[in-house]
Amino acid sequence: MSSGTDSRVKKSRNRVPISCEPCRKKKLKCDRTKPCSSCVKNKTQDSCKYANQNLDNMNKMQLTSEIINLKMKVNKLEKILQANNISVSEYSDLSFVFSESISRMSAEQEDPVLDLSEKFDRMIFKENRMLRSGATSYVTFIKADKQLSLLFEALNKRHEQEYEEYVSAQKIKVQHDSKMFDNSNIVRKHAYQDKDLCMDSSLSGMTTTTLTASGPLKSQDIFALASSKLPPMFAIEALIDRFFTHAYYLVPFVDEEIFREELTYVLLADEKGNPTFKVAHNQNTSIVSLLLIILRYAYMTINVKEFDENPRSIEDENLATMLRMGIVIGPQYIELAKNVLLSMPPEESIFRKVTIRNIQVLMFLRWYQSYSPELSEDYYEASISLSLIIQMCRVLGINRDPDHFSEVFRDEKVKNLRRRIFYKLYYMDTLSAFDLGTPVVIHSDEFDARLPKISAKDKATLDDFKRGMSISITGKQLKSIINENAINRDIELEFEVAKLIRKAIQLCRNYDDGAKKSEFLAHIQRIEYFLNSRLSSIYEMLDSGELPGSFKIDDPIERIFNISKIKKLEMRLVLLSLLNCLHYLLFLYASEDQEEEKLEHAMKASEPALILFKFTYDFVKYLTESSTIHGASKSHQNFKRFFNGLETPFASKVQACFHRGILWTMSIFLQNFTSDHLKFEILLKKFSNSVDSVIVLNWLNINLDRNTNDQFLIIMLHYLKEYYLNSIGLKTDFFCCWRVSMIIKIFFNFFKNTKQERFEKVLTHYELASENQNLRKDFSYDEARIMSSEPEKLKSGPSLSHMPNTLEPEPTQLTTKGFEQIIYGNGDEYLDDLLKEDQAYRPSARAYSFFNVSDFNALGGPESYQTTSSSSVNRPSETDSFSHSNSTDHPSTKSSGSVGNMTFEDPSRADVMSFKAPDIVSPFDTYASQISALDQEVPGEKSINLQDFISQFSKDSMFSN
Repeated sequence: MSSGTDSRVKKSRNRVPISCEPCRKKKLKCDRTKPCSSCVKNKTQDSCKYANQNLDNMNKMQLTSEIINLKMKVNKLEKILQANNISVSEYSDLSFVFSESISRMSAEQEDPVLDLSEKFDRMIFKENRMLRSGATSYVTFIKADKQLSLLFEALNKRHEQEYEEYVSAQKIKVQHDSKMFDNSNIVRKHAYQDKDLCMDSSLSGMTTTTLTASGPLKSQDIFALASSKLPPMFAIEALIDRFFTHAYYLVPFVDEEIFREELTYVLLADEKGNPTFKVAHNQNTSIVSLLLIILRYAYMTINVKEFDENPRSIEDENLATMLRMGIVIGPQYIELAKNVLLSMPPEESIFRKVTIRNIQVLMFLRWYQSYSPELSEDYYEASISLSLIIQMCRVLGINRDPDHFSEVFRDEKVKNLRRRIFYKLYYMDTLSAFDLGTPVVIHSDEFDARLPKISAKDKATLDDFKRGMSISITGKQLKSIINENAINRDIELEFEVAKLIRKAIQLCRNYDDGAKKSEFLAHIQRIEYFLNSRLSSIYEMLDSGELPGSFKIDDPIERIFNISKIKKLEMRLVLLSLLNCLHYLLFLYASEDQEEEKLEHAMKASEPALILFKFTYDFVKYLTESSTIHGASKSHQNFKRFFNGLETPFASKVQACFHRGILWTMSIFLQNFTSDHLKFEILLKKFSNSVDSVIVLNWLNINLDRNTNDQFLIIMLHYLKEYYLNSIGLKTDFFCCWRVSMIIKIFFNFFKNTKQERFEKVLTHYELASENQNLRKDFSYDEARIMSSEPEKLKSGPSLSHMPNTLEPEPTQLTTKGFEQIIYGNGDEYLDDLLKEDQAYRPSARAYSFFNVSDFNALGGPESYQTTSSSSVNRPSETDSFSHSNSTDHPSTKSSGSVGNMTFEDPSRADVMSFKAPDIVSPFDTYASQISALDQEVPGEKSINLQDFISQFSKDSMFSN
């Protein structure tokens, strides 16, 4: 039988006929009138009927099947393009399509010029300073939105009063009598008392200081201090391994092989495992700083709480021993790293001798502001520190491609590192400009650096592996190549995202002529197209470990090797935040009599905002969960698998993307009481049927045919309350959670104090609903995908009883428990409480900011560092300075290495339990384990033949179509 016969498929006709039935039967030309001329001529006009062209009558299962088949074909074509080294991104600009549709709109109706900078640019008071806030800054919405301006009015007045007093204090003249001491007290009061909005940057813990040490630091003293703070050598090695397996994906600015080699220049260990820093050359001081930062990054990826519940959760026995010894690598290591960096003599200063390694250290410090739990990057000092690094890179020529200087740059690793540094800076510069509404620092005409790529040798190895050919490297080396390739592809995707954001910023700050409305709408369409075509939905990413038919996963090889996709999630969250921001601005720009336009933008601002709310709510809830109690739930497993230890460093990013979204959510909630056409029930009916939107509608218990608007308000109130309770429970661990909890507290108390009657009415309905209304359990991605293909079911409320999920808990019931923690009886009491907590909470966060440098004595000299045994079984807090406390309950304190004045003979003698991998296994782990097993073979003895692995791997549905 011929292959042509085997592959012949009977095609079904889906196109609806446009000729009438008599003409089709007689094969006559039909002019498509009713009745047509042919039927009139043949006197068959009574039978002149046309097929129903309503697409809803088509077979939906057949249509869904066709869509799936088409997506699989597109996926296969993309793989062919990748195999032939053809970049799809070069052909991704569909602006001509959008321009054509927008041009038609412009010809049919008025196309006004929008001058957003004129209406939304503000001068604001922050930290006793006057600063500019651009159109896209979230502070803009606090000022421009009438609902929010009332919400924060009391805080604004207090803040302006503080600024006026601060300015007045500067004008006090020095006197010769005793009164000058009274005046100096006033000056001191206003010099250190910085009150600010809890959404503002003062709560980020930054101070207006300079990156200079408070006094001269002696190198030998600072190195002795740094040595005394180090954990045992076995812990250092375990943490370095942990960094390159878990955290490196977030900050890929250092080559592992080069870094390990450079450590030998500065780090020694005696026979008992006690590490010591010895620096032979001043420029190697930055290696010491880099190690301290890497230790902190690695520690942040360890779930200490889970280890306390289940010691088997940590496979690495050295890490487990370290945790049982009570060793904590807290944020003080970042502070120490900055002091070490500044201890270099003036002639070797990082600002005088710009080197690639010094830039690496500064980038690690700057990125720590983005990913650390105790800091927040949405403030102006973060922009200044970033500008500093960018200028240093210009001095070093990192904006130029290294191939232009082939006589200098010959090592491919060095070339790739320089390219990565530049494009990561380009992306971060874009986000900073978007957050603050300020111009970008890097301009498009000042660089020609190429996007980073893996070397030709590594690419050939990867291509051979994909084709099923034999390769001569270990599984670990293969995974490293795949990981480096994935990082490079994410950087390329970040570059595309950055260009979309930069165009939006440009449209918002066109000072000369403004920008036409059609340009805004066309660019919004480009962003939506990018989201739909280049990035998977949020819950598809979370479920991707179990989705063999996940179409937007770049490469199934990455799934098999468990390559992180957190950067893709970050990009999707950022673009959703951008869409919410642009529609929010257009909503505020429209006049009150443009009801239809305001409604359209309100709906389009609400959809991304509520998607972000749903995900942020789920993420914060996951952070509060116990793996022992909640570990069996499908949601918990998905989050744990997806983040793989990066929950802590990613928390600030999640909350930052929801900044504007929570402002919009609170504003639209309040507008439900002031506007008849901005009701939740109206906005929700206009949502799309995307997977993430379907999950949100289910989360809100949507039944658009029966639910009243009051029911939507009740459910929204419930989720805001639960979000507050989860966030307040995490405030000591995450600065971002403390800040958002304060915002929600302000909202609840404002609602109660200004709309007392309506508040009591909603709360009364809430109490009644609590008795008989349950919230639905969450959809899985597969369930939501089915619902998204049948949008008419969304109107009557999803019902998927035929698809039970036994791992999920029963639907939760509405409860009024928790309101007493948020709502105050006195109208001003909550504000006083908030400002008191602000004064108490900020100093701990401020200590680790980029521009803050502690006094050397405050860090504690080497002689002051003592470790004592403690009978407490509580694990030390990260806020304890360099805490290496040891509990007498841990036999491992008698094993190897040293902590302070305690020595350990042999790490292998530690009383450590035998550890097993967690029970949560993805379908591809069996493949990955085969690769891991290859590492056991003797390197160089023979070439590793992966043909058997390839034969199994090729059975993946992603390759079989």
